[in-house]
Amino acid sequence: MEITVSICCITYNHEAYIADTLKGFLMQETSFPFEIIIHDDASTDKTTEIIKEFAREDSRIKPIFQTENQWSQGIKPSPSFVWPRAKGKYLALCEGDDFWTDPRKLEKQVSFLESNPNFVGCFHNVSIINTFDEKKSLFYNENKKSRTFGISRIICKNPIPTLSVIFRKDTFKVPSDYDKYVVGDWPIHILNAQHGDYYYMNEVMGTYRIHSGGIHQGGINWDANKKKRYLIKILFLLKSLKSNLSKPNLVLHFRILFDEFRLLYYKLMTVKL
Repeated sequence: MEITVSICCITYNHEAYIADTLKGFLMQETSFPFEIIIHDDASTDKTTEIIKEFAREDSRIKPIFQTENQWSQGIKPSPSFVWPRAKGKYLALCEGDDFWTDPRKLEKQVSFLESNPNFVGCFHNVSIINTFDEKKSLFYNENKKSRTFGISRIICKNPIPTLSVIFRKDTFKVPSDYDKYVVGDWPIHILNAQHGDYYYMNEVMGTYRIHSGGIHQGGINWDANKKKRYLIKILFLLKSLKSNLSKPNLVLHFRILFDEFRLLYYKLMTVKL
C-alpha cells in the first residue's frame, strides 16, 4: 500500500520533548498509511536512545542518525536527508520540540487537500507554551476573515507554524542555495504558493514550545549589530527566491526594498562617530 503522508521531523538535543513529539505522530487515526522520518543531528543527550526505543516498537518510524552534526557544517538536514527519503504524496512537518494534540489532524488535512486540488497545502492554529513563565497562548487569537493564503500574503510574513503544515511533495524544487537560507520553512511556502494557495483551518491541533534551546529564541533581545547581520541573511534569501520564482512578484520586490531600508537604518545605528 502506497504511503500517503511522510511525517518529516528534525531533532537535536530534545530529550525532554521528543517522546511527546513521537506520541503525537503515533496517535494519528488515518484511513491511509503514513511514515515517520526523523533525523537526529548527532544529539549529545538521550534523544537518540529515546528515538531508538520508539522505533523498536513501531516500524513506521524510520530514523536517520548522524554521527556528526550537519547543521553546524552548513547543511540543512531536511532537503539533504529527510525529503529525498519521503515516499508520501504529502509532507507534514514537525520539529522535535513541538507536538500534535489532535489524533485526526492528518486525516482532516489530507481530506481537505484531496477534495481541493487547487490548494498546495494547509495549516492550522496551534497553542504556544512558554517554558520560561509557563504562560499559554494561541498563534492566532482571532478567527481569520480570509482562510486563503496566497503567495503575496506569505511573502509579507510567514503565517504558517511549522508543526501545523502539510503540503504536496511534488509542487516545489529545492533551490541550489537553500542551505544558505537563514530560515527553512518560509521559503518553502513561498515557492509552493507559486502553484496554488494554502488553506488555514481554524482548529488548534498542536503545540509549539518556546524554550531556551529553541531555534527562534535568539532574536528577542538582539542589539542593532545582530539585527543587521540577520537582515543581510534575510535579504540574501529574498533575492534568491526572486530568481527562483517562475514569474515576477511585486510584493516580493517591495519586501526587498523595505528590508534594504531597514538594513540601512541598522547600519547607521552601528556607525561609530
